[in-house]
Amino acid sequence: MHLRYRFALSLVALSLALTAPAMAAKISNPSFQGNVPALSSAQGTAADCSQGYTDLAAEGQWYFPQDDYYYSFVNPLTCCPNGVENLVAHWIQYWPNPTCTINVQAWIVKAIDSGGGCYIPDAGIDPPDPTGAETLLGPTIVFPISGGDNAVIDHFVPIPPGPCVQERFFVLWKIVSNVNCTVSGGALDNPHIVLANFNAPDPCASYNGFLGNPPGENSALGLPGNTTIYVESDCCIVKTLPSTWGKVKTLYR
Repeated sequence: MHLRYRFALSLVALSLALTAPAMAAKISNPSFQGNVPALSSAQGTAADCSQGYTDLAAEGQWYFPQDDYYYSFVNPLTCCPNGVENLVAHWIQYWPNPTCTINVQAWIVKAIDSGGGCYIPDAGIDPPDPTGAETLLGPTIVFPISGGDNAVIDHFVPIPPGPCVQERFFVLWKIVSNVNCTVSGGALDNPHIVLANFNAPDPCASYNGFLGNPPGENSALGLPGNTTIYVESDCCIVKTLPSTWGKVKTLYR
């Protein structure tokens, strides 16, 4: 995705109606205005494949201080016919306010076919941390990320190595806890979520789970775009035998 459309999302009111099992929108009647600043820190590599969302289309106050989960769908076979390995998870964040820190964590989790060409994350409800069976690679350790003063930062972390991944999956980022960022109306003032595909999100691609709720699609929660999460990876190399069986037999005639 190219960095092309630039808008901003400001908070008007925050809804904390969390009637289980249905997920309610975190923000009520949001307004969109302004521009997302240019990317302050990019971490592109020479990886074979990059899949996900990097368009800086909109931003806004949305994150809960802890236990807030964001999923982005990836089909590795559209990029690498033999699957992917050496994955690096990325999450682009906008930090409008004075510099502060939150703790985050990342996983690679299975995608479940829900029918009609739509996939949903394999995730629990309370808490929605992957427990092992849902995990393809990971998890990473909990680690801090920081930013502030109008910075847009591409945060990244290598996923623990494992077997070549050929099935569809979700890259999952979690806000584990707040370290020293301020909170207004129950939501973090720093960082802000950044969205791609403003008002025209790809369906079945971006999900958010929070406060004991299962993941719900962004559009159903009031987020008019795809979360700027992506994953870089190398294509798996299929090893072949140096000689055919026919050639081996000729050596023993």
